[in-house]
Amino acid sequence: MFIIFLGPPAVGKGTQASRLVAHLSAHHLSTGDMLRQVRREPSELGERLAELMDAGKLVSDEVVLDVVKSRMDVIGLDANYLFDGFPRTIAQAEALDAILSASDLAVNHVIELVVPDQVLVDRVKKRAALESRADDTPETVAKRVDIYREQTEPLVAFYGSRGIVSKVDGVGTVDEVFDRLISVLETGS
Repeated sequence: MFIIFLGPPAVGKGTQASRLVAHLSAHHLSTGDMLRQVRREPSELGERLAELMDAGKLVSDEVVLDVVKSRMDVIGLDANYLFDGFPRTIAQAEALDAILSASDLAVNHVIELVVPDQVLVDRVKKRAALESRADDTPETVAKRVDIYREQTEPLVAFYGSRGIVSKVDGVGTVDEVFDRLISVLETGS
């Protein structure tokens, strides 16, 4: 099973993804986590990623695809996957389609977590205070939300034409949102 988890920064994808991964016995491919890991490495790529991420800019499709493809090669395509932060552009979605279709596979479900913009800002402030993430300032997240709306939101239409997209309200307790997600996955709507 191949599930794509969409939503702007601070919508709660990471929190819910960890619960879904356990529930589905799936591999969590979070490009944010993978890129933050590379960023911490003492390398030219790590330094370049730090500059881009701190400025609120996104990493090129090519680098993201290399990171994701190498991880999928290690895990294998017979596993369950929850993609979090990938694909984020139509080009990445087309590349994922190519990877999967080469093995007669396809994305099964796309879930978009939705919350009002003010909730995103409030969550970022709280998360920044708790985690001290350099890429979590209100200004940086505002840029990332704008980029999400421009580059990633079109994926809803891209996959929507296949009838595999579900929008889930991301406001509420962690348990309430998780119950909504499970309901959508079990009913397909």
